[in-house]
Amino acid sequence: MKLPIPFLKQKQEESDYYLSLIITDEKISAIILQEVAGALKKINSSEAFFNEGDHDFTVDALVNTADKAISRAEEVLPPDIQTHQTVFGVKDSWVEPETKKIKKEYLERLKKVCDALDLKPLGFMVTVEAVTHLMQDEEGAPLSALFAQVAKKTVTLSLLRGGKVLETVSSPQLESVPATVDKLLSLFSVPVLPARIVIFQSKADERTSQAFLHHHWSKSLPFLHVPQVTVLPENFDLRAVMNGAATQMGLRVSEPKHETLTKVTPNLKDEEALAVDEEAINDETPINDSETQEQEAALLAEEASDFGFVVDQDIDQAAQETKSAPSYLHESSIAEPDDELENERALRSSRAGSKGRNPLAEIRMPSFSGVFNKFSGNKSSLKIIIPVAAVILLVVGISLFYFYGTKAHVVLTLTPNMVDQKNTVTFSVDGSNDFPNNMIAAKSVSTSINAQVSTPATGKKDVGDKAKGTVTIYNTSSSTVSLSSGTQLTASNGQVFLLNNDVKVASSSGDIFSGTKPGTTDASVAAKDLGTDGNEPTGTKFAVSGSSSIAAKNDNAFSGGSKKTVTVVSNEDLATLRSNIVKSVQGDAQKKLTSQASGDEAVLPIVSDPSVQAQHFDKSLNDEAKQVSLNANVVFNGIAYTKSDLNDYAKTILKDKAPQGGNLADKTLNATVGSATLKTKNTATATVLLEAGILPNMDQQDIINNIKDKSVGDAKNTLSSLSQVQQADITFSPPIPLLPSLFPRLPHQISVEIKSQ
Repeated sequence: MKLPIPFLKQKQEESDYYLSLIITDEKISAIILQEVAGALKKINSSEAFFNEGDHDFTVDALVNTADKAISRAEEVLPPDIQTHQTVFGVKDSWVEPETKKIKKEYLERLKKVCDALDLKPLGFMVTVEAVTHLMQDEEGAPLSALFAQVAKKTVTLSLLRGGKVLETVSSPQLESVPATVDKLLSLFSVPVLPARIVIFQSKADERTSQAFLHHHWSKSLPFLHVPQVTVLPENFDLRAVMNGAATQMGLRVSEPKHETLTKVTPNLKDEEALAVDEEAINDETPINDSETQEQEAALLAEEASDFGFVVDQDIDQAAQETKSAPSYLHESSIAEPDDELENERALRSSRAGSKGRNPLAEIRMPSFSGVFNKFSGNKSSLKIIIPVAAVILLVVGISLFYFYGTKAHVVLTLTPNMVDQKNTVTFSVDGSNDFPNNMIAAKSVSTSINAQVSTPATGKKDVGDKAKGTVTIYNTSSSTVSLSSGTQLTASNGQVFLLNNDVKVASSSGDIFSGTKPGTTDASVAAKDLGTDGNEPTGTKFAVSGSSSIAAKNDNAFSGGSKKTVTVVSNEDLATLRSNIVKSVQGDAQKKLTSQASGDEAVLPIVSDPSVQAQHFDKSLNDEAKQVSLNANVVFNGIAYTKSDLNDYAKTILKDKAPQGGNLADKTLNATVGSATLKTKNTATATVLLEAGILPNMDQQDIINNIKDKSVGDAKNTLSSLSQVQQADITFSPPIPLLPSLFPRLPHQISVEIKSQ
């Protein structure tokens, strides 16, 4: 940034970029470091996880994973800047405990990684040792503890005394992390275990510390008392490696505000000393105080050299030897370091050599007496110089305060890119959520509504009286004939009549000479059908069914026959009422089911299996009536789902619509259920319209780096050019009048807030 006062222009200092790669069981972390004005600061970091089955650290797995991590971390760098000079953070199992050199098989793999990714290795450090050194710096005491590195599937446990790793064991995770640590503790050979456990996780998880607090340790473990559990903050290993690299290079560490460890309490120091004493007693080895002090002094003196080294050489020695390289760099596949790199190494070596001196002792303050003597006396020039100097100092002070003391707040309002998708979703009462297969869990709901409907009667029926009369029955046979009730008699005009009672007709009498006389008897009859056609006149002859020797005749006319057609209740009328009563309240039933749903529930726009209960008809079947009514309770069943499940389904489906790194804007997410169809009693399908707004994933630190040192106008142009930015609002606090609006120099004085429209 250029100041608005010409004589305050300064030459921009040159900067160096470095790369640190930290290799663990699960991932590779890449840190971009920059050296500015004698300080090493982190520019960006990223991590990439190994694929399943890549935990054997093959060359391909190392190259591919490291390439992903480096590429993401370098996204914030200018296009013409790439990081080559690399410091590696490796597992302690990769290093020979006696020689402190990388084992041959891992050394060859790292060399191939450097060849493939064009990296210039400066050295390496054991990550756990870097972490313990940083803990020692922040806590103020050498670390004596059990150090547990918790990965996704494994736990590695190290025993540390005075910051040194004495033993290391590892195991796959058992039922829990504390149980795994408990099992591994039994493998240590020391008589007394440190009463402190330090937990380091690749991703912080508060549940782990709670699990350790509630764990009951095995009684056979040689603790002096219940161990204290310390969980390291997230990314503590990245800070540790950066601090180790800065120590080797003779640089300061420039870090933003972060979580630090609390100082070790005197009680904890005494407990650690007691644990060491107890070990010495159990080993029957006396402890010499003077020897202990010498060892501690030697330990502190060796801290810097323990952090890391160029392969087969200490990094301090390599920095002083020009045209030298690590042992595996002598092969032709690795380029020799150039003169510029050698000069940089020599400069760092001189910094490291002067690290122990007090810089204040070498500063000589100039004498200002001669300067003030020039202003003695009543010279007219003094009256001009002092006000000018005061104005200049005031302007400079205000400018410096503006650039280094003010804060800027940027609010970016983004316009989401709307996307939509229409899917057919199955809502199942018997199933669970299966979003990839478009299935959402549901439940059954029901309601009952009392209703009454009526309909006109449509049945027809004839009513009236049957014709009645008396007939004389004639028997011409020689034997008596018995006729039962209901025997049909057919008149000459075809009308059928039935005997009302059983009758006997005597046989005929007489002989051939005197003539025969048929037997006779009178019987009452009634017409079979209604109507006036049965009113037979006198003298009508009747044939008796089933006999040719019997006949009948009426001496008096029949009477009383009549007929008319009336409207009655039919079966069809009753069925119509049952159907109409369901239809009449179906809409009300849907509203009632919806009203019964809880706050997070919704009911599909469909009802299933309505049943009519407690039904009562005001007329019976075949009753003469003009209208018939039904009163009944109608029970409706529905299917309900939770809105949160539907939203989660929408997020799952629409996330594939977002470009890489994009996010869904929650306030724009909408899922609308359309027409539904009942498939079974407990299953329905519905058309669901999914809509959401997509926001780009913006790195706030990257935005700050792009606008710091710029004027408000240039910053707004830069911000407005960002994807989907609708509005950029910038405020300064406190505002300084009469000065151009420029952003502060320090990135931490700029804050960025991102919101959607």
